[in-house]
Amino acid sequence: MATAPSTNAEVISLFRQNHGLVPSPYEDDPPPMIIMHTLGARSGKEHLVPLRAIPAGDDLLIFGSAHGKVTHPDWFYNMKANPDFEIEIGDERRAVRAEEVTGAERDRLFAAHKARYPVFADYEQKLERTIPVMRLSPR
Repeated sequence: MATAPSTNAEVISLFRQNHGLVPSPYEDDPPPMIIMHTLGARSGKEHLVPLRAIPAGDDLLIFGSAHGKVTHPDWFYNMKANPDFEIEIGDERRAVRAEEVTGAERDRLFAAHKARYPVFADYEQKLERTIPVMRLSPR
């Protein structure tokens, strides 16, 4: 397995050089990488955020673990304030709308995700916050 890049700038550079393919810490069947072009909740400035997304029909699911940090990732607040933005996936750019998944559906999706990627179970166990699940739908 290739070494995963360590900074967002490295991830974005590799993503664009390799048509969306970026080395992953997940050895088997890594989820696809996307780059989100979110707008800052307070600044209104564009932020480029690379992360892995799980395909769900025409939608994508993303999980706000922030690698186990005690607070939600900044992108979560940005997309709650500005839910319409664009993503890059492969060589393509797409317009999406973000919606938080809550309740029993969130619990079901998160249970399936942590079963597939156990590091998310570790994050959940050590955190007092609920890891948000966001659905990105085409618009």
